[in-house]
Amino acid sequence: MKGKAQFPIIDGKKICNKCLVEKPISEFPKKERGDSYKADCKRCSVARSLAARAKKPEYYKERQKQYQKRVKLEALNAYGGPFCACCGESNVFFLTLDHINNDGAEHRKTMPAGSSTYRWLKNNGYPAGLRVLCYNCNCGRHANGGVCPHELEGATTIPQGSTAKRLEAPGTPMG
Repeated sequence: MKGKAQFPIIDGKKICNKCLVEKPISEFPKKERGDSYKADCKRCSVARSLAARAKKPEYYKERQKQYQKRVKLEALNAYGGPFCACCGESNVFFLTLDHINNDGAEHRKTMPAGSSTYRWLKNNGYPAGLRVLCYNCNCGRHANGGVCPHELEGATTIPQGSTAKRLEAPGTPMG
């Protein structure tokens, strides 16, 4: 058996390996794989995690950053890939998810407070109704009654994959 030896579950109760208190099985976190439960109760697991984080705060901060980047990229890929569906922008830093039916405010009200949107989407099987846009297209769409300025008649866009450069505002250096 890999890991710690565990006390058996009897009548829906189990003894925590750390505090040695018998508790209902609902007080034990489930293992990520399978139907079994962890050896330590939730309270002891949290205490252990907080102690480890206090010893190496920079390590855990960087680890969390990498996790957030990975979950965002997974979500972008689930909704068509890491590029803007309107203008083709591919810098992940500029990309976000757009509610196609302009119901983002209503959707956010149904989500748990403080939840990571990308993690919520992953845990809920990436529900339909979203697409990848850059922040410019997303904000332009919001400010323009649901239509991105790129989509207006006479607007010019640079096709995805083009090597052309966008014109800069007067007085700014060309990139």
